[in-house]
Amino acid sequence: MTYGAPLEWENVAVALERLAAQSAADDEAAAILLDYARSWRNVLYNNHDPRRLRWLHAAVATAQRAARHGTRPTFSRPRATSSPFGPTPRRPRQI
Repeated sequence: MTYGAPLEWENVAVALERLAAQSAADDEAAAILLDYARSWRNVLYNNHDPRRLRWLHAAVATAQRAARHGTRPTFSRPRATSSPFGPTPRRPRQI
């Protein structure tokens, strides 16, 4: 299911494009891109932008580069049960 993009989404998209382009050579851009990656679960889950996969690949490459330098970034992964309203309740088993 695709939802409408947030009101200021184009500003976020421009920032992510710049960060993805600069993250390979700029540590500060890489750190900011990783901060975005930690909190974009709903962006990926709700399919807001077709460019999201490119940003995800840039974040993964940045994390791998950070790991080679001795730091270990953490990510929040999108899950099928993720929802802006909390966890999805489980249905009781039918007997």
